[in-house]
Amino acid sequence: MKWALALSVPLIFLAINATSSTLGDSATGTVGHFGENIHAGPWKVFVSYRRAVSRHLAMLIRVLLQREIVPTFIDVEDLGAGHWDEQLLEAIQESPNFVIVLSNGTLDRAIGDSNYTDFLHKEIKAAVDSSRNIIPIFDEYTHPDADFSPEIQEIMTYQGVEWNHSMVNATVDRLISYLRDTPINSTVTKLDP
Repeated sequence: MKWALALSVPLIFLAINATSSTLGDSATGTVGHFGENIHAGPWKVFVSYRRAVSRHLAMLIRVLLQREIVPTFIDVEDLGAGHWDEQLLEAIQESPNFVIVLSNGTLDRAIGDSNYTDFLHKEIKAAVDSSRNIIPIFDEYTHPDADFSPEIQEIMTYQGVEWNHSMVNATVDRLISYLRDTPINSTVTKLDP
């Protein structure tokens, strides 16, 4: 029973401190009463994560970006009916920014995955191949010394944001400062949230 209280307190805090942008503003990509996607793009940010190890942080990042009026795609909130894999790849193409949450274990299934059978690995490849502005979020992450694809090796050279749970607002401000309105291979301008 204590765990239920521990989980509900942060959610209550978010609900109390939420702005209209997190509670149904159609310009921000929130979900309506029956789960329909109110915001159909274009997205500014695509959040990629491994559900088993970073789903809570990924959702928190989405909520905090939405609070700042940054349209943010995350699979569990924004996928519609149809082929989920195609929708994910389309959302990456729509989003100039690709934020990947890296926690220990995030890339384990991509080790030696030369055929891109792991879908997170496919997301990374799609982002690199389409020159998205890739921003890693490091959540106490230690990169394993392993056989990774060139795309994963490349994203590890990008400037990222070290997640700091005791300085959340400053961490999100830094993330926002890295966002772009257009992909890297286009004319780049700072995002105006």
